[in-house]
Amino acid sequence: MAATYHTIENIQALLTSAQIIISDDSDPDETTIGGWMDETEAKVEAALKDRYTLPPTGSKALLMLAEICAKFTAARVWNAVFGGQTEPGQRTYGELLYRQAQDLLNALAAGDIAFPDEEPLIDPAIGPGSPAAVGMDRDSVFTMEDVF
Repeated sequence: MAATYHTIENIQALLTSAQIIISDDSDPDETTIGGWMDETEAKVEAALKDRYTLPPTGSKALLMLAEICAKFTAARVWNAVFGGQTEPGQRTYGELLYRQAQDLLNALAAGDIAFPDEEPLIDPAIGPGSPAAVGMDRDSVFTMEDVF
């Protein structure tokens, strides 16, 4: 499966301040990261499949998914590079990326926020914020152990 929502360039843009350059020769390399991208997108789609028709067609929805997926994958790359570091701040940025992506995904999956250009499958009358409404445990989509 080729990544649909995010690109190596999206991930690289989040990692430039760390001088992590993704290439065929980097560690992790582009092939490994490409596999992580596919895993990320599958998990994100699993979290949203009961709320939206996927893949979405709206440009704003696609941008939101690109942000979520790129942050999850960038967090995984960051951890691969800096995960063993004990210096203050070395792990912090990866954790920040992860939390930002998870918070946005949780809010979309729960109906607390919506894609601005996609109709949800679930009637908003069910109520935002109800994990039962989307048939999932919001925290089970990704765990910190998936990334860190």
